[in-house]
Amino acid sequence: MNTALKALRLPASDKWLLFTTTILLTAIVVGLHVVPFRLMSRLVANSRKSGPPRYLERRKSSSERVVWAVNLMSSYVPGATCLAKAFATIVLLERQGESGDLRFAVAKNKSGKLEAHAWVEQESKILIGQLADLSRFVVLSSSKEINL
Repeated sequence: MNTALKALRLPASDKWLLFTTTILLTAIVVGLHVVPFRLMSRLVANSRKSGPPRYLERRKSSSERVVWAVNLMSSYVPGATCLAKAFATIVLLERQGESGDLRFAVAKNKSGKLEAHAWVEQESKILIGQLADLSRFVVLSSSKEINL
């Protein structure tokens, strides 16, 4: 069955979640390319503090559905990096009254170059951004430490 037919068969709440996730991811990807990181972080933080908009209050989704939507739609949004996915997950979780901790980390790869990674945890469980070799990364900060 093709993707379009599967999407048509989804409940309205899932369709809305996918739509809002796509818009949010796209805005974040564009923002990460044109806005300094510090400003982008503030924008995400302000979005988290604004609380759920009225149209989302009636369409609450579990954290598993948020992760499903972000993972699915990130494959359709060009440039959706781990940071964009983590930012989108944090915003969507907060908009439904849940919390998550955004982690930033770095590691050196085999050739000695620095790599960065971002992920979201909720109650010490990784929601999005799990890597097989995540233990090699050194956490620089988390959203709790930088008031994000």
